[in-house]
Amino acid sequence: MASATDPSGRIAQPQGWTAPRRKQSVATGINGEHFDSIKSVGTLFTTTSDMKAHHCTASVVRSPGRNLILTAGHCLGRNAAFVPKYDHTKSAGDQPYGIWPVDEWFRDSQYASDRSANSDLDFAFASLKEDGGRNAQDVVGANTPHMPAQSICIWL
Repeated sequence: MASATDPSGRIAQPQGWTAPRRKQSVATGINGEHFDSIKSVGTLFTTTSDMKAHHCTASVVRSPGRNLILTAGHCLGRNAAFVPKYDHTKSAGDQPYGIWPVDEWFRDSQYASDRSANSDLDFAFASLKEDGGRNAQDVVGANTPHMPAQSICIWL
């Protein structure tokens, strides 16, 4: 992870760099650490709740339409919007890379939210609406999914 780069062009940490030690929460016993994120990863909100109902995260993935995100299959929802590199200290109108409403969801119809083999299909894509003639990928870059390109085209 220390040598990873993001699609927005951020440079990897220098060789020999080590990640800071994790802090353990006394209350929960969960280890975690905040990091500044990358701009192609963001938060999904329900727009009918004045952008206060965060329900999942998503990532912009490389696509011909330049407007595709990948998230968990259980994250589908009406009136959803993607906020790249969401900053909780800013208002909805001041998010650094805008707010991108979901246009259409794509999920395997065999997905099941149980312990069956079909629960492995817990992923979904969504196309995003343009923002002032711009596509999300043009603004924040995109990650490359680790699956054959023809698999993505099936969803489009």
